[in-house]
Amino acid sequence: MKGKLGRYFALGSTSGKRGYYFAYPIIYAAENLGVIVVKMDLSNIELNWSNRKVQFVVSDLEGVTFITTQPEWLYHSIKPLSTTTLKQIHISQRYDGIDIKNLNTNTINVISDNSSIIRINDNKKRKSNNEYFTLQKNMSHACWNVMILAPLNELRKNGLIVTIVLSLISLLVNVN
Repeated sequence: MKGKLGRYFALGSTSGKRGYYFAYPIIYAAENLGVIVVKMDLSNIELNWSNRKVQFVVSDLEGVTFITTQPEWLYHSIKPLSTTTLKQIHISQRYDGIDIKNLNTNTINVISDNSSIIRINDNKKRKSNNEYFTLQKNMSHACWNVMILAPLNELRKNGLIVTIVLSLISLLVNVN
């Protein structure tokens, strides 16, 4: 109603489905008459991102995941949330009826301002399968944080393959 684009993620109040809402005022003769709202279904984004070796996580400003290629990470916080923050999230009804749990991540090594190595302490996975190289981008205009997680075991495997190939090439060059 202030004449600017509004954006917001929430579960639909009647459908219960995730959506990203765009709102823009309807102005006629310099008077705000109302607002038009468009809801974008987020499940298609996850579908396009799935079946890849890397994982994607999109979280809100509080760190609660609302888009992810790992269904068990959905509606978990990527950082511990205070009781006050959890209460504010509950009051906002953004995740109405959802019990937000901590994803239980630990930073192992900070590489740069937007990359690090983390461990997600999932009791179902062995240590080697839950360590990730992460790249993060804060999308302040959308109030999102996008994180790409590449499993370290995959990176190590690929690094080992590259090392073997280079060693074989080196051997072939030295033989001639």
